[in-house]
Amino acid sequence: MNLSNKIKVLHLTLSMGMGGIENLILTITKNLNHDLFESTAGCLDYPGELFNRLSESGIKAFCLKRKPGLDIGLIWKLASKLRRLKIDIVHSHNQGAHFYGCLSANLARVPIVICTEHSRHNTDKRYIRHLEKRFLSFFTDAIITVTDQLRELAINQDHINPKKIITVYNGIDCGKFHKRFDSDKIKNSLGISSENVILGIVARLNPIKNHDLLLRAMACALRSGENLTLLIIGDGELRNDLVAQTSHLGISSRVLFLGNCNNIPELLSIIDIFVLCSLSEGLPLTLLEAMAAQKAIIITDSANSAGLIEDGKNGIVVPSDFEEKLTVAIVNLSQSSYGYRQKLGEASYKKVVAQFSEKRMVGRYEEIYLGLREKRSGGLTLCR
Repeated sequence: MNLSNKIKVLHLTLSMGMGGIENLILTITKNLNHDLFESTAGCLDYPGELFNRLSESGIKAFCLKRKPGLDIGLIWKLASKLRRLKIDIVHSHNQGAHFYGCLSANLARVPIVICTEHSRHNTDKRYIRHLEKRFLSFFTDAIITVTDQLRELAINQDHINPKKIITVYNGIDCGKFHKRFDSDKIKNSLGISSENVILGIVARLNPIKNHDLLLRAMACALRSGENLTLLIIGDGELRNDLVAQTSHLGISSRVLFLGNCNNIPELLSIIDIFVLCSLSEGLPLTLLEAMAAQKAIIITDSANSAGLIEDGKNGIVVPSDFEEKLTVAIVNLSQSSYGYRQKLGEASYKKVVAQFSEKRMVGRYEEIYLGLREKRSGGLTLCR
């Protein structure tokens, strides 16, 4: 590693589609100290909606278009790319990208290899994933987990060396979600009555996000006489299925599919109750954003693995597989006074500002990069 030059960091992911990991990569690459670091982003599968945002921010980016199945040739192709770019740090995001990133980096003799684990639903699906993760850890300098629970699972279930695991909480620009917006204007543009209680979910339309449960609970709540509108923000492979389910449940007039949106702060400003009902989450950025926007939150226990929402204190926690419990939570919160929902939102806001700021997160990543670089330049071996 040439100590006189900027440290060249490659963030490797499957794509730059609309999602939490992708937005996190944008945040880190835009806010790292540009006097010390030069960032590049690499996609293994396809570019995605946020790919162009990288170049707009002055970040180099490339896409290699992985072939279906195990693409051995991609390892050599990526290694060649790493050599040409003279990358100092390969920072993969989640295990799918890290498999190729770790092997390619070691083949190209990249000095430092890091992986951030944002969630583990793919790891837990098959035992071989645990073995793969442990094998790759011997060739990885640091594994960053976004929650303490993920750290404990990596140690106890994957048997990763605890000295290699560092917890860094995700962070957001809280101020962006705490602004005042013209709520009436936004509601009018969407054709929503000012009398409606508005529910909202921001998530990919993917099975892991469990929209099916929310739609069924929404239908039950409407049958009980609640005056509700649901905003579904995000897109994905389940869009047609979910639209059809909405029609089958007879609630199409009360559900708006908004797709991928760039005005999330504005949309959050009109939402009365934010719902996150995923079957698995690490530390979702959309949850942090809803907390920063001071929203009353309903979350499933499986989406609340980070423990950010304390039932009855700053939101409501319900089971991920029990439609009736989610329905009751929706009805109770929609019938609650504005003051009670505001009290829950204020408690969330205080927590997110204190612990999950963008500046704090980026600073921790800089410390990790510089710390590993110092160890390398000092001639210490990092278990490679």
